Amino acid sequence: MPYLTLCAGRRICSTYRTTYRVAWREVRREVQQTHAICCQGWKKRHPGALTCEAICAKPCLNGGVCVGPDKCECAPGWGGKHCHVDVDECRTSVTLCSHRCFNTAGSFTCGCPQGLVLGPDGRACAEGSPEPPTSASILSVAVREAEQDERALRREIRELRGRLEGLEQWAAQAGAWVRAVLPMPPEELQPEQVAELWGRGDRIESLSDQVLLLEERLGTCSCEDNSLGPGLNR
Repeated sequence: MPYLTLCAGRRICSTYRTTYRVAWREVRREVQQTHAICCQGWKKRHPGALTCEAICAKPCLNGGVCVGPDKCECAPGWGGKHCHVDVDECRTSVTLCSHRCFNTAGSFTCGCPQGLVLGPDGRACAEGSPEPPTSASILSVAVREAEQDERALRREIRELRGRLEGLEQWAAQAGAWVRAVLPMPPEELQPEQVAELWGRGDRIESLSDQVLLLEERLGTCSCEDNSLGPGLNR
């Protein structure tokens, strides 16, 4: 801007000077996030999950799945509120075996009197010698071995679920503790407290992944030809 000043020789001169002014403006950015809130009887797998899972106070046994609050959907051959009751297929009104029926845990097998052998369908008895290695008798051995492996996997899943539920309860308590201390500046949190929270969260996620992996393995158990013979599929 121009202004007048006194120059040499006591003369008045016109000159220019540069002035600066400070100005500012507010910039605001909004970030939208989606949060899921579960109803009573449901829970999230982890704090950031957008879906809810049903809570069963007692775990669903023998391959059962928790489909609603304290509601189990049982695998074939099992019943009861927690899928802990073996269904005796041999006592149903439907005739499953031509001669003898033997109830097993979660299933059944058929037998024949002396002089008769079990047919290819695994239910009817007929005269003659046992079938070659592809007969139902050989297949039943493979089925029993598969059932033993399946039961072992289910036990491991139950153990992991128990450990996972314990850690999830701890995580809920830790979350309440975090909310209680958040009003203070974040820099006042001790490093060991932050490290412990992250460590527990990683353990919960790891156990959850193990349970999912075992459930996938359990769902793929089958015979080599994907069949137990006519009428034996559960």
